[in-house]
Amino acid sequence: MSKAYEMLSHRVEKLNGFYLVTNDFGGFVLLDSKEFDRFRQGLLDEKLYNSLEEGGLLVTNYNKQDIVNMYRYHKKHLFQGPSLHIVIPTKRCSQNCVYCHSPTVPADRAGFDMTIKTAKQVVDFIFQSPSGFITIEFQGGEPLLNFDVVKYIVTYAKEVNKKRGKILKFTIVTNLVHMDSEKLDFMVANEVWPCTSLDGPEVLHNKNRGNGYSALKRWIPILQKRLKYRLSGIAVVTKHSLKYPKEIVDEYLKFGFTRLWVQPFHPLGRGKKNYKELRFSVEEYIKFWKALLDYIVKEKKKIHEVETTFLVRKSIFGENPLFLDLQSPCGAVINQLTYDYNGDIYTCDEGRMVEEDLFKIGHVTQAYEDVVNSGGVCSIIKLSLNDTLASCNRCAFKPFCGVCPVLTYGEFGTPIPRANTFWCKLRKAQFRFIFEAYFNDRNYRRIFQKWAKTKDL
Repeated sequence: MSKAYEMLSHRVEKLNGFYLVTNDFGGFVLLDSKEFDRFRQGLLDEKLYNSLEEGGLLVTNYNKQDIVNMYRYHKKHLFQGPSLHIVIPTKRCSQNCVYCHSPTVPADRAGFDMTIKTAKQVVDFIFQSPSGFITIEFQGGEPLLNFDVVKYIVTYAKEVNKKRGKILKFTIVTNLVHMDSEKLDFMVANEVWPCTSLDGPEVLHNKNRGNGYSALKRWIPILQKRLKYRLSGIAVVTKHSLKYPKEIVDEYLKFGFTRLWVQPFHPLGRGKKNYKELRFSVEEYIKFWKALLDYIVKEKKKIHEVETTFLVRKSIFGENPLFLDLQSPCGAVINQLTYDYNGDIYTCDEGRMVEEDLFKIGHVTQAYEDVVNSGGVCSIIKLSLNDTLASCNRCAFKPFCGVCPVLTYGEFGTPIPRANTFWCKLRKAQFRFIFEAYFNDRNYRRIFQKWAKTKDL
């Protein structure tokens, strides 16, 4: 062809039935073997030329501005400021979950609760973020054990926001053990949306999380009714979970959930201490994950898996869902900050799980600019760039993926990014399956299209 064009840098992955060719910002084309041979040789007929132009693999006068806009959208998380602010009202917790990555203390231990003074400083710091969207998420420990501070932060933040005019939301992560009607009334009245851990059927849940199932059994139906089914749930996966993919789905459906988030445990905190007991291979997890998805898709279960939905939206549909784990650089500091009970500030929730203060970046008494613009912050952000790894630069899934220096530290004892980590292998396997399932299986294609339209995540 005589048309003028410039080929962009690209990466290739051979999948089942086709070649996947991607660019730096999520554009892609699928080529059969003959098309791929012509592509490599630069022998472009009109059909192949048009496909490459539409997918952003080559630049023409016609699509140049589209490619600029695509790249800007792909990196939009860099220009918004921290919107997710995780607050730790207390380190105390009454449970002793085998995989807990949070550095908790027993519920009767004194000296680990956030004070009202610190809570005010936290809110004042949060509202210095340039983001127009603010989500304050209460974690722990168990935040219900210091609910007076939760109430204060919600009330004070709403008062401050009358002048600031941001879109303000609240969420709380709780095991529900200390839930009562008074706390629930406050949460409903102030739209503090809860998320709880439900690892599966009672025998599995109690094995992972102690005897906490009874509280869920009592409170989930009440919360679902009061919150109009806006309760979220996370199923943390350990080795004990692998034989229960169908049962986990059924457990969520039994309690009226329309969404399910399955997530491997992290090698941090007790998850690191109990690693040998809890660990599984990437192959074992993918087998479990596929079985769970197959059950939902083939049996037409009315529930969607949240993390898979993010993966589908980022890859197949070219969206930037602002899922912090799938960004490069990752969301640490750029989109998220975490505030410990004593006012210490960390890059992210996982950052406070590390025993050393490696990811501690400041305190709420400091100026916002001094905290987020420090040399330490810049170094951590640099460590979360997948551009710095040669193996990532050869990977066709690079534009859909991210690097987490905290998880790298948990796995290898260093935050310096490495190739072929557990999460690297896991994401590769997941993206391979998603592309192959979407383009080779009409049932999966229909479900993934439906999930991608779901914005209530």
